[in-house]
Amino acid sequence: MITPAAQRFIFRHELGHTSRSYSKKALASLFAIATLATGAGMTTIYSLISKYGGFLALLAGLGVGMTVDTVLGYLNNAFFKAREERKADEFAMQFSTPEEIEAAADFFDAYELGAQKLRTQSYLLSYLPIAATTGHPSAQERTQYLRDGAKAVQS
Repeated sequence: MITPAAQRFIFRHELGHTSRSYSKKALASLFAIATLATGAGMTTIYSLISKYGGFLALLAGLGVGMTVDTVLGYLNNAFFKAREERKADEFAMQFSTPEEIEAAADFFDAYELGAQKLRTQSYLLSYLPIAATTGHPSAQERTQYLRDGAKAVQS
């Protein structure tokens, strides 16, 4: 399903990430998340160690750190990464033909069918929005704005 036209669009999408310094921003956000999660875990350990001992404090600290990391990771996906994906798509649309944009929309439609099968196997994550779990816009949203963009380019 990934036709040469879709490949050209996706290549331009990746160039969009490069033009926006996505890697630097992603590393900075991951560093901030890791720092906050580690700090929360260490603070928990520090506050509990004298009362409950090292082992229980360590378990509680690990639990708090993992929870903070998971929650902030999903929030990062939903509010940072998904927005950056959309911006990279918009960049690619500026330099693509309507046919290439439509081919990319067709690819994401087909991709969604396969992804839905995988999501049903992961019961817990199926309750979360796609943008939070993957950091990408939902395929329905993405194909809609791609198809709208293809129409706008034709006009």
